[in-house]
Amino acid sequence: MTGSNAWKAFAKVKPDDATITTRLLRKIRSASSSSAPAVDVYVKEALDRAYMVAYTLRGSVGVKRRLRRGAHPDLGYIAVSGEDDPPHRPVNVPTIDQFPQFDIEFTHQGIDLRIRYMIASNSLVGQSDALDLRVVPPDFKPVFPAQDQIILFIHGHSSRLEECSEILPHLLRFGSRKGRSYTVVAIDLPNCGYSSMFADTKVAKTADSKYPGGFPVLRFLTEFIDSFVTALTDQVLFSVVKSRIAAIIGGSLGGNLGLRLASGSPGPKTPQEVQARDWIRNVVAWSPASVWSPFAHDALKDMMVGYPHGWMQEEEADDSRKKYFSIVYDGFWTNELFTAPVGFGAPVAAPYHIGGQPNSWYRDEWTPCKEIFVARSLLDREEIYNQHFRRWHWRVAYEQMIFSHRDTVSVSSSFKRYEFIDKRMLFAAGDKDNDFSMEIYNASKDLAGKLTNPGWFMPIKDTGHSIHDERPSFFAAAIVHFLPDQIDELSRWFRKITHDPRTGTLWALTGAGKVLRFDGKAGWRAGLGDRHGSKGPRRG
Repeated sequence: MTGSNAWKAFAKVKPDDATITTRLLRKIRSASSSSAPAVDVYVKEALDRAYMVAYTLRGSVGVKRRLRRGAHPDLGYIAVSGEDDPPHRPVNVPTIDQFPQFDIEFTHQGIDLRIRYMIASNSLVGQSDALDLRVVPPDFKPVFPAQDQIILFIHGHSSRLEECSEILPHLLRFGSRKGRSYTVVAIDLPNCGYSSMFADTKVAKTADSKYPGGFPVLRFLTEFIDSFVTALTDQVLFSVVKSRIAAIIGGSLGGNLGLRLASGSPGPKTPQEVQARDWIRNVVAWSPASVWSPFAHDALKDMMVGYPHGWMQEEEADDSRKKYFSIVYDGFWTNELFTAPVGFGAPVAAPYHIGGQPNSWYRDEWTPCKEIFVARSLLDREEIYNQHFRRWHWRVAYEQMIFSHRDTVSVSSSFKRYEFIDKRMLFAAGDKDNDFSMEIYNASKDLAGKLTNPGWFMPIKDTGHSIHDERPSFFAAAIVHFLPDQIDELSRWFRKITHDPRTGTLWALTGAGKVLRFDGKAGWRAGLGDRHGSKGPRRG
């Protein structure tokens, strides 16, 4: 029931009591000469639970909220096995139950995909709350409110659409305050969450992922976004989705994909090529991966990138699941880092512990929220784990480490990739996001200084990698005020932007040197004092 293939078969067959009872009795009689027991009671109990689970996972918003919030406590734990049959909806982990979720099927680069996505808006029309324990939940059709602008949310590495849960209500709320109605579309990327799982080698051979020019999985994901939006336009009748997208937003991997989508290609463009990117109007990228220099030019980086390169090629074994979660969440010890005793002789090999990935997702001071969010992410991944997810995780990690927006576009070119980023952008990074190997904050500040596209760079104090979780209200306000009132309208451009973490005040410096401030209530106003005055934005 919870597996994608099992659900597809269940929805097609629509099992009923009489059919199941007849088949069961036939099997019992063929296996035994004694009289068949009365099985109808057990068949009813089994089908009641099966249909109840179906409505818990795929019923209307109202039905799912009632069932998931304890209206039927007898459900308890629901069986799921991602390694045998990947689930199609969140089963025993939290989900966003206020808004409807849908599937869309299309082919991208020769691979058949089923992608889960959510539509969130304050203007959605309600769905039928019918619940019939012998009727398969209806396949609801997606609808976009006619007046809404669309914000497309792209989650981070190996995450899922529920990553937007903290910032989502604030985006809708601040949009309403500005007189705008937003629809947020959040998706599960391929091989993540509850979308299709498949072998990474369907995209390209493992050997094709290599420095300096082999990033087939990142290219697949970047181009997938365009394919998804095109397919969504076809699925939602009379709704030209591309013409209504106000922004693409995302952090970490989502931020990296945002930078890639904001980037054109070198050389002259045909009218068709220019038109193909017209739907990308504004990009909001925070804490993006691949802003660092490529992991390719020194012994330390070569050593670090070697780990995911090896893991992404490993076949599934009995201990693969245990090993994956141990490495990702607990880290691992290595003897490959060479250190020398201070002031003495030749380097020596010394044991060194490389911490788990979640250590860098949130700032250390964000307690107990950091521990809660990390524990929740572990439950998320445990529910969906399978060999395709594991290998995709490491292959995406590897390609993000060797790809760099500050690298040249090819070995024969002197042009840097960032020189072709031309879309309007809000680029943000938290100053606590400075892991010793990635240094995303420092790298983001440096890269932002090189960009020539219109937009803002927003350094945020006392904030880690997951800005959308740590500062959801503040950051949502910044996003909404970055976006223009109308999709094709360019709002004022700012040269610099920062904020005071003590008061939450947002400060901007225009190209003309005028200081503006925004406090979340009155909109932008002239700053107090002159541009260098003590009452303006604080330095540092």
